[in-house]
Amino acid sequence: MKKSLMVLSSLLLGISLILSACESGKSGAGAGQADAKDAARTQDPNKPVELTVFAPQSPAIENLETNRFTKVVEDKSKVKIKWNVVPDKSLDDKKQLMMASGDYPAVLLGAAFSKADQMKYGQQGAFIDLKDLIDKYAPNIKKAMADIPYLKSAMTTPDGKIYAIPKINECFHCTYGEKMWINKAWLDKLGLKMPTTTDEFYEVLKAFKEKDPNGNGKADEIPFTTSYDMWAGGVDGF
Repeated sequence: MKKSLMVLSSLLLGISLILSACESGKSGAGAGQADAKDAARTQDPNKPVELTVFAPQSPAIENLETNRFTKVVEDKSKVKIKWNVVPDKSLDDKKQLMMASGDYPAVLLGAAFSKADQMKYGQQGAFIDLKDLIDKYAPNIKKAMADIPYLKSAMTTPDGKIYAIPKINECFHCTYGEKMWINKAWLDKLGLKMPTTTDEFYEVLKAFKEKDPNGNGKADEIPFTTSYDMWAGGVDGF
């Protein structure tokens, strides 16, 4: 099962690094602000670059400004994040208003832009192509793109550009949904082969029930069981 794409901690860090570099690439009013920030950093290299970040309010995070991971990102990236947090239920409305205003933050985090929207705003100049920045500043993202065969194509919009960095969710338990498991130790004990047909499966279950594969001298084995109290646990789904 393919990994679902949606930002691991390392990729969030990568976004901060990339988009801090993106500030100088903005046009119009954004360019003036970026120039001022670049000048301030030139004068004081210890002063963090301020990044405005637009994000929905996650019910799992009490306060993004004081969140411990925010502090880790700020410390390691040498940035100061200015959060623009909106209620999750009004995300779409706030997002549309923000994009229509032309006053864009440095980072849009978890804003759920479709590829069509990414390409539309990219062609309008609101979003920039991250390819060169990833190549220059984001070795961990480059490694992820090399290690996960479909990641690069999933990140790339139809115009051949990359406007967004996805979250990567391994979802380990998802790969175990609707599967049936068989006790190979019992197969080996009874000299049976792994069944490949329904009839063979029936004979294996019959042997499990009648031939004492656990070796305790009792016909107490349960050859087949399932559970409706767990996710994807019902045999009907399989």
